[in-house]
Amino acid sequence: MNTNSLKAKIINECIKIQKQKVAINEKAINDIQQVAKEYEKPTDIYDSFITQEQTKKELLINQLEKLVNELQILKRIDKDIKYSKIDFGAVVITNKSKLFISTGIGKITIDNDVYYAISQKSPLFESMKNLKKGNNFIFNDNSFEIIDVF
Repeated sequence: MNTNSLKAKIINECIKIQKQKVAINEKAINDIQQVAKEYEKPTDIYDSFITQEQTKKELLINQLEKLVNELQILKRIDKDIKYSKIDFGAVVITNKSKLFISTGIGKITIDNDVYYAISQKSPLFESMKNLKKGNNFIFNDNSFEIIDVF
């Protein structure tokens, strides 16, 4: 498989996972709204419950904004760009792991190979930022060799 189609598969899987996270979050917000409507009574006994539900809803709305922003970031990654150094949007193959520099989605599996979608804000990315194929770096007392970047 060529690097462009592999990167496209990785991007599509990340987008799929991110869409699932958005849907789960949206459902949780809707569930909270429904519960609040059902329990909204004119007595004081329910005030703390409604307040707790409203706080949960606000937290979920903030989380949803972040998830949607990350989804938009993933959709803007160009699968056709071939990177010579490690940067946002690059796939990095090391002697120990396969990484996709994007958002912090975590472990994904493509064609029985495990990749880790990591954020460019992560300490691992900071350890290897701007390095090229053949370079070495150390992260958490482990030595890594960069096998490929694309």
